[in-house]
Amino acid sequence: MADSSEPSPPSTAAAASTVNNDEAAARRCQAMDHLVSTFGFERPVAEIALDAIGSPYDVTMAYNYILDHDLAQDQGGPVTPIFNCPHVDSLVMVALDQLPHLPQDCICDYHTSESSKNQSCIGRSKAVKDESGACPPGENWLCLSCACVRCSRYVNGHSLDHWKETKREQLSSNDDAASGHALVVSLADLSVWCHECQRYLVTHDNPKLQPIVQRLEELKFGQAEQQQPQQSSNKKAKLDSDDDMELVRETRIVGSAAGQTLQSKLSNDDNDASESSDEDPGSIELDLAGPNGRNILDMIRAAAAEQGIPIELILQEAQLAGLIGDENEEIEYPFEEKPNSLESLAQFILSDKCQRILILAGAGMSVASGIPDFRSSDGLYATMNPDLVTASLEHRRKMRVDPSSALDHHFFIENPLPCLELTRDFIIGTREQKWKSTLAHRFVELLHRKLGDKLVRLYTQNIDGLEDQCVHLPRDKVIAVHGSLDRAECAMCHNESDFADFAAKVKTQIKDLSGQDPDAPAESSPIICNVCGSKTVKPSIVLFRASLPPVFFNHLPHDVQDVDLLLVIGTSLRVAPANSIVWRVPRSALRVLVNRDPEGHHLGMNFDEAESKRDYFAAGDCESTLLELMEHLGWLDELNPLLSHHSLPDASAALLRERLARDDAEAAESSDDEGDVDERVASS
Repeated sequence: MADSSEPSPPSTAAAASTVNNDEAAARRCQAMDHLVSTFGFERPVAEIALDAIGSPYDVTMAYNYILDHDLAQDQGGPVTPIFNCPHVDSLVMVALDQLPHLPQDCICDYHTSESSKNQSCIGRSKAVKDESGACPPGENWLCLSCACVRCSRYVNGHSLDHWKETKREQLSSNDDAASGHALVVSLADLSVWCHECQRYLVTHDNPKLQPIVQRLEELKFGQAEQQQPQQSSNKKAKLDSDDDMELVRETRIVGSAAGQTLQSKLSNDDNDASESSDEDPGSIELDLAGPNGRNILDMIRAAAAEQGIPIELILQEAQLAGLIGDENEEIEYPFEEKPNSLESLAQFILSDKCQRILILAGAGMSVASGIPDFRSSDGLYATMNPDLVTASLEHRRKMRVDPSSALDHHFFIENPLPCLELTRDFIIGTREQKWKSTLAHRFVELLHRKLGDKLVRLYTQNIDGLEDQCVHLPRDKVIAVHGSLDRAECAMCHNESDFADFAAKVKTQIKDLSGQDPDAPAESSPIICNVCGSKTVKPSIVLFRASLPPVFFNHLPHDVQDVDLLLVIGTSLRVAPANSIVWRVPRSALRVLVNRDPEGHHLGMNFDEAESKRDYFAAGDCESTLLELMEHLGWLDELNPLLSHHSLPDASAALLRERLARDDAEAAESSDDEGDVDERVASS
């Protein structure tokens, strides 16, 4: 008889239950990470949503639950559009002759349709009112499946309801591919959104979407406009899907030909999983040599694109699967010995081997200017009083929960005044040059002046526009990834307005929330676009839930080619897609981080002197570090006029004076020593 203390083997049912519980826990963890990391929701909010929807912990359901129950507003900052929405081919059924003739005058036809599903109702003019009433004016969306018009989440949410109801109808009919009428186009800014994917879509070169958007532009603005190409932040260019090496470089699969598996921390596909690594219990092995190898890599690329940063992978043996080339192929660096000091970096910059220099800058570049940070303890969000803002009670309530909702793109289309009121001081201060460009900005200017075409481009994540004060730095050498406060544009037709005129109107038409400007108006009035007539002129910054400027996607694929030196200045490298520049540059490029703390490990940067072949960490604040670099470059004398013209922030000017005085003292001491030597030689 068996010992009663010996545990009996678990039943099959119990084992299956354990597996199911593990799977559910894994899905919940993935959903939690997605809601927090990708969408930017607070963890407690994500917990509430996941508890409410339960297993299988669908991210889309949780996302909608949070927004539908006003637990939070979208947090994700600029939204990067996607190319490959799987719903376009099957769901876009609207013909061009079904499009409303006056898109800007459409109203939500929820009340005038017999039901909120499967209605081929074209938007009606605002002049049409029915006895049941109508939704208030605001942003409306055109369904690309049935052409009905429904209002946005910030009005009555009928567009979202339409998708849910059509999907519910399909599910009740046992439609396994139920996705409802998920595709809609905004009649305000003509962006295309997929409710299923929860992403904006790239319309350029899409055979189904581009004709619709172009026709709506013609109907809305009275003439055909050349649509600017949009590109995904995670594509160097339009890649050939059969180009395996480029596919892997896109997802930054790294490693060596030493095995037959791919390690991925983010995969939980049981069909491809085997025993976890002892060294990293969170990783699993994926068989790339198997018949699903291509699909695995496609999923990895999609995951990387969705997360906005590369997935750290260890490639053991993908060559045997015929999917990629050898990551360990010999690389020819543009330097014989990697620079490991600012002096050797300066020598490399001045050498003929360094021909193309790319710069990525973050907040650290502007710290010395003293411009407030939106998220700091004394910044815009912390000091905002929603009760003073010109907004409805509902909008004020949302701003109390999430101050950043005041800078939401769709909120702005609905009511532009909160955004303008909250940024009034920044706009006027920028126009009056209340804040001055720093030594870090002047370094970039000198780099262009002294070395000409070596500077490919400055990609800045800052919106302060301080680089535009550098008169010797051409505007086309700068790409403001998130837009710039020192420019103005219409959010509807995207026409660029004269900034001086815009700032003057802000001063006279927008009330001062701080109460410090006695000449400010008591009530705000929107600023009208002189091209399309919309009340949507704003500073040219990228609002939340708006796409990045096309110029970023248009230039980046070319700019990263053949780069010899990437300078990363004052950034934590946590914001996509700008941080992708770090791994988009050639594998031979020298990458230098100027920052207080080492960053970029998650992007493959390695500052270990013994291991790194191309990464150098120049530790310190941006001003001191770049001033020392300019000294090694022999450019300090070029900075003297900035002092006489008072063109630097006080802290930067003091730092420069101290450095110049020290150099003068050292030069004088050296001259005295030489004089003593001459006297001794003469006396001998």
